[in-house]
Parts: sequence; C-alpha cells; structure tokens
Amino acid sequence: MIKRYFNNKLNYFLLFIFLLGIQCFPRDMKNKIVGRWYIGNDAESYIEFTCEGRYLIYAQGLKISDMPYQIDQENDSTIIYIKQLDSLKNDIKVLPKFDGENLILVFYKSLNKELCSHIDAIGVLRKESTSLPVEYSILPGDKITKYYLNDSFTGKAYIAYNQPKGILKEFDEKGNRILRIAETGLCKTQFIENPFGYAMRKFKFFYLHDAILKEIPQITVGTIHMLMNNNHLDVDNKYHNDSIYVCIWGYNPDRGYLNEIFGERIMGNVEQFQINTLKNFFESMVFKNPY
Repeated sequence: MIKRYFNNKLNYFLLFIFLLGIQCFPRDMKNKIVGRWYIGNDAESYIEFTCEGRYLIYAQGLKISDMPYQIDQENDSTIIYIKQLDSLKNDIKVLPKFDGENLILVFYKSLNKELCSHIDAIGVLRKESTSLPVEYSILPGDKITKYYLNDSFTGKAYIAYNQPKGILKEFDEKGNRILRIAETGLCKTQFIENPFGYAMRKFKFFYLHDAILKEIPQITVGTIHMLMNNNHLDVDNKYHNDSIYVCIWGYNPDRGYLNEIFGERIMGNVEQFQINTLKNFFESMVFKNPY
C-alpha cells in the first residue's frame, strides 16, 4: 500500500515537473529573445521582440512592420509564430536557436500548408549590446558538411534534402557529412537539411579529381555587392576577377522551376549555390536573379 502510494506521488511529481517545463521553457526563450537584434553593424536596421509580444522591423531608423508574436513548444522544438496583419494569411513560423552571442532565425514559407515546412530565409543576428560582426569559423571538433563536385564544374547547383530515394547518407572518418554533386549540378540526398549549420557556414566545397580534393574558396553575396559598388576593386587584394569562387544563395527558389530541373515533384527543402569566376558573378544575369 505504501509502495503504491509512493509510486502515485512520484508519478504526480514527475507530471508536475513535466508540465512546469512545458510552461517555463517558452518563457525562458522569451526572456532571452526580447530586445533588439542586428544584422551586421547597421545601428539603424534591426528587428525587435518586445516583452509585450510585438515583432518589430526597423530599416534605417524607420519602423516598417509591427506584428504580434507568440512562442510555443512543439515536440522538442521552440517555435515563434508571427501573426500577419492580413487575417487570410498563415502565421509566419520561425525556428530560433542561440549560438553564443548570435541568434539564428529560420523563417518558413507561409503561403500555404504544403509549403509550411519549406525554409524561406535564414538570419544570423547579434544582440543590441554587441557591435562586433558575426564571426563565421569552423572550430576543432565542429561537424561540417562537405560538398564534392566534379573537377572544373561551374554553374548553379541544387541539393534536395529528405528524399526517400535519394543518395544514401555518407560520412568521412571524422563524422562530417559528404554530399556528392553530379555533373548536372543536382543532388538528391536522404540527409535532412541543417539550416543552423548552414547559417553559421559549417561547410566546405571541394573539387574532386582522381581522389584528390581541392577546396573551392567561398565568397558571399554581400562581398560581391561591395566589390560591385567599389568598381570591382578589392583594396585587400583578396579576391581576383578570374579566380573561381562558390557563393551560397539560400534555400528554395521557385518550386515550379525546381520541379522542372529535377524532372519530378520535389517536396523537401532545396539548397542552392553557384560556382563561377568573380568576373562572371559581376556580369551574369544569374547574379541579379539566382533563381
């Protein structure tokens, strides 16, 4: 009798702790997320989560958006839902994660339920009190994704994730993920996308020729814009017009376009990047419209 009573008390206690955790975890997230968050060093452009539950967007000091938000717990994930002003539109689903001083926000498409699992955009932001830019680095022990491409490949490449009939998962001796891109620039893989690793640039690109790997240097869209605005001049002499670089474009361009190039209906998230000379990045219409 005593044992049964004790077990019942223990079960109630565990249930209480479980429910307490469900209630407090979103609250803890809200305490951490409230405040201004900046992209880069522009002090007048930022987003702000208020303690009253408002999601604000400022551009050059002007408030351009004000929407309510709420934080929910779904399975093992904390989700932010931003309610759009148009009642006919679905809520914007945002998956947050803290990485040191950084806040990573993964925004999902909200047009319809079919696309609600598709990533729309990813932002890496810094807290109001921190003026330093985001540091992207691969530290010892970090697990990364390695992209292998045929020697001399240039052009656009697309990786479709979570494909049941895709290429089997492959890892190197250190447990890093390996993705092999076909000559067509297409890859269907059984891997699940990793938007947080993607946001913090935990990846490397390689040309593969006769079992020899040659790393492809990376360049960001922001750097290309900066060089274009500077008449293609690089004062640090780090980038060269005729050198090959890889530039990542994000996730999920037009779904109809993706279905066409893959030759089938693609339901998972699709990652995209382009490899080209810096000169071609400047001149190509692809840069102006990566889709």
